[in-house]
Amino acid sequence: MTGVQTCALPIWLAEARKAKGWTQGDLAEGLSVEGTDMSKAAVSAWERNTRQPSAQQLGILCQRLGVTADYLLFGRVVRRMPNQIEAA
Repeated sequence: MTGVQTCALPIWLAEARKAKGWTQGDLAEGLSVEGTDMSKAAVSAWERNTRQPSAQQLGILCQRLGVTADYLLFGRVVRRMPNQIEAA
């Protein structure tokens, strides 16, 4: 399967969390959104690859950890292009 990349969320999620010096509970704290399970148990399940976060949860995780979805899903660091326009 040339060119196919597998999701490495469990690896990169744990790495990003640990880089901040956070426990799973620290990451989950304050992230609950109405109707969205962002508990310590959810973070544990994502890191064990027994569940996957929803698109909404992934966006919240990226914001909280200061990383992109590309990083969490594939371990890729996306650098901004020099001519990319900054959001006002």
